[in-house]
Amino acid sequence: MGQIEFFADAGKFRAVKKLKVDENTEPMFVARFLASVQDTLVRKTRDYMGGDLPMDKLDEIVGEICGAEKGRKGWKLKGRVSEEKIGQCLAAARGSKATRMINEVVEGKKARELAKAYVLQTTLNVLGFPLAIDAKLFEKFLEEKSLRE
Repeated sequence: MGQIEFFADAGKFRAVKKLKVDENTEPMFVARFLASVQDTLVRKTRDYMGGDLPMDKLDEIVGEICGAEKGRKGWKLKGRVSEEKIGQCLAAARGSKATRMINEVVEGKKARELAKAYVLQTTLNVLGFPLAIDAKLFEKFLEEKSLRE
């Protein structure tokens, strides 16, 4: 019998996630747990980056690149996501205009690299291509699996 634990206690960020694991634990339960930890880390990474980077300005850049707006419930694209739009948005996120926009709001070479990575990752998310598997997908899979059994 083992256990996977995630503890965070840093300012306003407090999180405790635990999963007891034994020989009967399904691998998908472990995968769901790890995806849940990753979801938490991704959200909090953005929050903590905001201490040194102008996250709202970077989100504005993403919005301009994708033709999207960020609301309280997340991003909303204007229009549908076509292959052409995906190509245009990704090219724009990696292009000179995005670089120029980032350079106007971020100082320092490494900070700009970090900002550019954030803009590209967020662009992918807005377009529906998240870089991580959402823990909710595991939940849905496990629900479906239990109905079949």
